[in-house]
Amino acid sequence: MRKISLTNGKLTVEILPDCGGADSVLRWADSRLRSFDLLRSANESEINRQLPGAFSCIPLAPFAAQDDPDTAGPIHANMAGWTVQDASNIRATLTLHRDAGAPESALSSYQLLQRFELGQEGLRILLTITNIGVRPLPARAGLRLRPDMRGACML
Repeated sequence: MRKISLTNGKLTVEILPDCGGADSVLRWADSRLRSFDLLRSANESEINRQLPGAFSCIPLAPFAAQDDPDTAGPIHANMAGWTVQDASNIRATLTLHRDAGAPESALSSYQLLQRFELGQEGLRILLTITNIGVRPLPARAGLRLRPDMRGACML
């Protein structure tokens, strides 16, 4: 399983392109090098089973990413097919391209883009949906965050 790790010395984020571009870890280290999960980390079993609800942060694209346009509600933006456009120790860009196929198809063609940047102010995530087809694209973008309420510190 591919994993992209970004860190600036204080914040660490792990991105899994093969698990829907989800983040499996968002961790902060204090001056005494203790680390704290800001969002709940996914364990290896959850990662291997690709459970969308287990990840720290997943991209949400209601309607845009669905194979069935009649299905309602927010869903994860597909678990496979993300391409890593670029990655460094503090920045990564992933894209997902979906083609509707035949012009008479009820589905829309679109591209999703996720850009992660670690800076002095923290982590910034940009999620963009672009309609690249001829049909209207009913979509909104967002991120589903999974806070870590356990309050545990990792030494």
